[in-house]
Amino acid sequence: MNVALLYLDILSFLMVILLSRVFLGCLRNPVFLICAWWSTSLFLSNIVVWGEGVHLRTHLVLLLFIYSILGFGIIFQLFIRPARFPIPTFLRRHKAAALGAATLLYLLSIRLGIVGRDLQRVYGPEFRALSFSAGDYSSLLYGSYYLQTAAGVVLSPFVLFGMIALPVAGVFYNSYKWLLLGLVLAIAVAFQGSGRFSLYYFGLATALSVIFAHTRKRMSLIRLFPLVVAGVLVVADITRQRLASDELSSDVVETTINQAVTYHVCGVYLFDRDFSNDASMLYRGSSFGRLSLLAYPDKVVGMLVRRFGVSWSATIDEVGEYWQKTAWLGYDKRGSPVEPNAFYTSVYAIFYDFGYGGIVLVPGLFVYFLVLHFKTHRRRQNFTSLFVVVFLSIFFMTSIFDSKITASDFSAVFYCVLLLPGLKHGKAVAGSHVLVHRDSV
Repeated sequence: MNVALLYLDILSFLMVILLSRVFLGCLRNPVFLICAWWSTSLFLSNIVVWGEGVHLRTHLVLLLFIYSILGFGIIFQLFIRPARFPIPTFLRRHKAAALGAATLLYLLSIRLGIVGRDLQRVYGPEFRALSFSAGDYSSLLYGSYYLQTAAGVVLSPFVLFGMIALPVAGVFYNSYKWLLLGLVLAIAVAFQGSGRFSLYYFGLATALSVIFAHTRKRMSLIRLFPLVVAGVLVVADITRQRLASDELSSDVVETTINQAVTYHVCGVYLFDRDFSNDASMLYRGSSFGRLSLLAYPDKVVGMLVRRFGVSWSATIDEVGEYWQKTAWLGYDKRGSPVEPNAFYTSVYAIFYDFGYGGIVLVPGLFVYFLVLHFKTHRRRQNFTSLFVVVFLSIFFMTSIFDSKITASDFSAVFYCVLLLPGLKHGKAVAGSHVLVHRDSV
């Protein structure tokens, strides 16, 4: 344990609190919560020590990333004005078609979850690896690698939107049915790949919505308790399946808790592993944005042009193969080797493309829309802005244990956020919690 870094973490955290209180006005601001989340993860990485621990050089660049988020948050909080974001006109005009498509996608996701659950019972611990096949071999869930890839590019953004939008709608409109639908969707997605991140997204979306929403009548915690219990039981059951355990034992519970901590530490250690090694892949080249900001269109273009015999390799595919390889980080408290994979943070992709300049500047793009919609929601409470605030908060928070900036689902939804100010919008509907002011931009 590096005591000096622990003191640095504590001092940094106190500085984040002070600056947020002075310039952001309150500690319920998403910028503060994101910076506090990353600061806590850094602090945790110096308590859970594997190998030599996190190097000072890595620690400082991650602090630079945190203070870039905070700095842009303060600047935009002081100088940008709220905007008006009612429901886009094309959604209002084609409401029936949109609801029909959403229903079909929802039912498809439930069906895939049922199939995944059945396959998990058959293949046990091997299901997770087999469900994500590589090359031209058929995946278990989709039956075709290309169909699985297409689902990851086309279906996954809609599913991610649903997993976040449904709990946001449940809290915003104080409707239990939307929360319940969101939980069922998250459970179905979890069973599709024997994963647990979907339930994590749902939980974060619910908690952040409660924090940021300004509804007069808040949902009772007693009504939320059954959802929490159901989510915990599903996470424990998936862990049991992955461990090939016959019952929910104390070992399963302990493993679940340990992995929850590991998720928020592995990313820091994996980034440190390459960042502290000048001969690593991180320093071998750059795609100048194809890995970080353009990973989604790069993958879509590759899928299209390869159908015409044109050779095209998306950067995320090349780097992703490297990320999927296990990396030895040291030993845990039991003496077992720690060899995670694919937990590289979003900072990795940004630094790979733009170096230190990217660490300082790229967060500003996301923070601008985060602050814009947060100020808009505080002035004119509306579902659209609340969703964007919750979505971008989840994007930053989960980037500590995964490269969300390169993920197809997160990238596609963020591109829609970028287009939102330019879309034509209809007038606010009475009773919809959307307040229209003449001074709106």
